[in-house]
Amino acid sequence: MANDGARMPLKSVLRMGRLRLALTLEQASEDATIYADRIRAIEDGFVAPTEAELERLAEAYGLDPARLGAGLWVPRSAPRLDADDGVLWIEWLPISLGEEPRRDLDLLTRVADGIRFMRSVGSLAPVHMRAEEMELVVSVLTGDTESIIADWVQAFRVPWTTANDQVIDAQRRIRLGEAEQTVERLTALRR
Repeated sequence: MANDGARMPLKSVLRMGRLRLALTLEQASEDATIYADRIRAIEDGFVAPTEAELERLAEAYGLDPARLGAGLWVPRSAPRLDADDGVLWIEWLPISLGEEPRRDLDLLTRVADGIRFMRSVGSLAPVHMRAEEMELVVSVLTGDTESIIADWVQAFRVPWTTANDQVIDAQRRIRLGEAEQTVERLTALRR
């Protein structure tokens, strides 16, 4: 069954974080300075990690401990762009923006593959994203609308009409958000 990313057990996120980097338990143990048996017990849900263990595992896996929460369930978190580090965060998953100049298709493929992995769906499955995730992804793309739609179809494996609707809607929402921010700034200046 596919996971929509709403809330995931911490043990699953930690296991997926390790597997995403293709780390064995022994390699993760070295990187996080936690015994491999302890990591296995955490991933199997037999024990909860201490705060220090969670921070060390997050660092070893390239995850943001703040996005993992403080409990046994990882809460849904808003997508975010960390431009300084060149990372797009979707839920708990960091996705590299890639090297400059970057190709939109390469980035879209990394996003699609990351979401497929995170939501536990097959590599050929179409990718469904939430509106706020689409807006963030579309906001960092550099191509013209037609080429973005073509790349979207290829990366996310959705029909052209779906890709067209998703990209155009995300662009419209981005423009509306920018217009609202401009109105807010002008209103603040008038006060």
